[in-house]
Amino acid sequence: MPAKLYSLRDVSKIVGRSQRSLYRDIEDGRLQAAKVGGQWRVKGDALEAFIDGMPARSTIDFETLLSQVRGSKQALTPEQRMALVSELAVV
Repeated sequence: MPAKLYSLRDVSKIVGRSQRSLYRDIEDGRLQAAKVGGQWRVKGDALEAFIDGMPARSTIDFETLLSQVRGSKQALTPEQRMALVSELAVV
């Protein structure tokens, strides 16, 4: 049976990273992929290896984040935005 192949769009949805980030991961050798018909494809086992090698996402205390946002004039980092959105979705 042939191995399952995923498009970068699929991988992006699965791992929660942008396709641009995945291109960098391919270039840097962190994600094994091949061009098939002019489009990048990732084998299922390569996707599993990539996910296993990803660092665990740190959890940010919502109250700490909120106090930082209120006391700062700087824009939120993407990680802070995602943490804030995640926390608000739970409430």
